[in-house]
Amino acid sequence: MNFFSAEIDWCVPPPDKNFHKHDSRGRFLPIRNLQSEAQTSMAAREIVHCLDIVGQCTANTVKYAVSELLDNAL
Repeated sequence: MNFFSAEIDWCVPPPDKNFHKHDSRGRFLPIRNLQSEAQTSMAAREIVHCLDIVGQCTANTVKYAVSELLDNAL
């Protein structure tokens, strides 16, 4: 979600002189509507990648938990 777009800038206070927008590449995921459980594994993998979790075991555990949350939300 881009909080600096014209559609929602009304809810964000104007930036002060020290405000700096950082590069967002690799730090955010697009908002999308998942339609089936077949899509949750990829979404969970992208979320774990965005979180930059250290350790494969921890990453797998978080991916599993996120997949379950997404499956249950469908």
